[in-house]
Amino acid sequence: MSFTANGNQFEVSVDSIDPDRNALYPTLAINFKFSNKSANVLNIINPVFQFRLSNNVYIGTLSFDKPSIPLPSLGENLVRARLVLTHYGLKQIEVLRENGDINYNIYCQVDIRDQAQKYSSSATNFEGTIAKSDWVEKHLEAYNYKEVVLLEVPKIAFPEFAEAAESLNDAWKKRSMGQFSEVLVDCRKALEFTTNAVKKKGFTTCDNKPDWAKFIGDEDIGDINGTIIQKISGFVAPAAHQGKVFNIEDADYVLLITYAIVNYVMNKLQRA
Repeated sequence: MSFTANGNQFEVSVDSIDPDRNALYPTLAINFKFSNKSANVLNIINPVFQFRLSNNVYIGTLSFDKPSIPLPSLGENLVRARLVLTHYGLKQIEVLRENGDINYNIYCQVDIRDQAQKYSSSATNFEGTIAKSDWVEKHLEAYNYKEVVLLEVPKIAFPEFAEAAESLNDAWKKRSMGQFSEVLVDCRKALEFTTNAVKKKGFTTCDNKPDWAKFIGDEDIGDINGTIIQKISGFVAPAAHQGKVFNIEDADYVLLITYAIVNYVMNKLQRA
């Protein structure tokens, strides 16, 4: 695959695709070879590569080990990128490969710096294949795919909680797309809606806060519930994580707790 920017030409090819056996989560490790075909020294910056299946189903965005990739004149550089495979992504691959090879498509957009100037190449795609034998014998075995436990989470169907349900649905989608910081944003919206719904039903204290003891009908459990909601609301607050890079553990932690709170409060309100 060739790129051209401001007269400079370079090529990118896939050297190998293997499972990253040291990763905590199922992860593709893709080695790319960047080759400079021009006489200029290039610094490639911000390569944005998206891994998709051949029918354009998005699986995830690749994370490069080197954010800035120097290329000498007429030289080359081998750079590794990684793709964390969520259960959603693995399931999509398993369904769509139909017990055969994986035909993938990598969408590429690359900015380059030529001396003091910065240029953007045009976006392009290139296709490739992971053989069925490699996928089954190397990848699925490394990912322990058959050992994954699926957690069935009932959908929130209470009409008055449609806004909270929509926020949670958005959070699940963003988790599957690797947008982990956005998961916290959507969970915060769901929590805010839930506490406001309790207040609107008349369960408020003298300082206009949710009265969880009155709502639940038990002072001790109400205090525990109120503390949990207060703490998780603080966790998803923007000021609590200045400069933090969120990962899948953060997203799962917040998502499951938020879902439990919303579902718990919703069912209590329905019975009330």
